[in-house]
Amino acid sequence: MASPTSIGVAYQSRKDGQFLRHLTLPLYEQDGTPSWYEYRRDSGVDLAALPIQLPDDVKCPCVQDFADRDTGSFVPGLDLTIIGMAFQHSRETPYPIWKGARVASEPGYLAMGVPQVLIDTAGVPGMSGSPVYRVSRGVKVSREAAKAVENFRAGGDGEALEALVGLALSQAEEGPVLSFVGVYAGSTGSRDLEKLSLGRMFMASLVDLLVVERQRGVNPFPPEFYGVSSPDSAAPSV
Repeated sequence: MASPTSIGVAYQSRKDGQFLRHLTLPLYEQDGTPSWYEYRRDSGVDLAALPIQLPDDVKCPCVQDFADRDTGSFVPGLDLTIIGMAFQHSRETPYPIWKGARVASEPGYLAMGVPQVLIDTAGVPGMSGSPVYRVSRGVKVSREAAKAVENFRAGGDGEALEALVGLALSQAEEGPVLSFVGVYAGSTGSRDLEKLSLGRMFMASLVDLLVVERQRGVNPFPPEFYGVSSPDSAAPSV
């Protein structure tokens, strides 16, 4: 057993079919302070964030680049999809898995005493921390069209209106539309959830609070507990 000091990440290159060398993200600052932030773990919220700086040659779409925050009503039975790396990121499995699910508990109440939502999909360890999206019907448009709509909503000036009018939105094809609703946390550690093939999800609003409050994480078994003196020491990475 060991307390890790870093995380190894494989990023896809902007050149199709190529990967960059594994990057090592330290989990601790030089003074031993945890690099990650977490949100009220004592309340049962299994949610943490690690700030990162992406290299220029990385191909890595962000949640906010292609999906808006969900603002519709959130009730049991809604269709969701979890997009994450169920398999080790490699040339053989370079892209994430889209795993379907539905809201299985009442979002307006605590689930098992924790501010979480249960979803009807089995826990997959590799997908913990993956974004969860609501799936609804809409129209598929180009990035250009989406940007024009965004600019018009933000400013509404003549130039934005002209760009919007010039788009053939009426010819857009119907298809699924994704809205970001939360983060998947699996069912690890709960036999009751595993029996029913249920997973947990923390709402996107908790992600907002995590980022705003920026509460530093706490490791009850830091590297020093295992004789690792600093983030630069040769300890296992996960």
